[in-house]
Amino acid sequence: MAMQWYIIHTYSGFEKKVKESLESRVAAFNLQDQIGRVLIPMEDVVEVRGGKKVVSSRMSYPGYVLVEMDLDENTWHIVRNTPRVTGFVGSATSPSPLSEAEVDAIINRVHTPQDRPKPKVVYERNEQVRIVDGPVCQFQRHGRRNRQRPQPFESLP
Repeated sequence: MAMQWYIIHTYSGFEKKVKESLESRVAAFNLQDQIGRVLIPMEDVVEVRGGKKVVSSRMSYPGYVLVEMDLDENTWHIVRNTPRVTGFVGSATSPSPLSEAEVDAIINRVHTPQDRPKPKVVYERNEQVRIVDGPVCQFQRHGRRNRQRPQPFESLP
């Protein structure tokens, strides 16, 4: 049987620990031929810290880890009983594998460098901002919403 990709649900914030634990369990139980890659989907975001733009990585799907494995009773128990793993995505007894299209979309998003990293912009209510692009360029406004999407204005000190 060929290896397929499955998604496991973990405690949020413990994805790296789960990856390390799962890889060490695979080595300890000598299951390298049944459990392949363990992947944490990450993406680059641009943050403004101290007035400077900083590129940092963040998880695309917090609380989830992808595992390439040949699912049987033994491998299911090894993965399911890994510390900080709450279970597989899908049915509790028979998890459903990801399709090739879904795997390609996630892996290509993770491994393909993007032209521009995704901006992480958060504005507080009534924070003064300056519009730097668009038809009302150079106007100053007060922030009204707290949104996680690219905005054509920047925060003023």
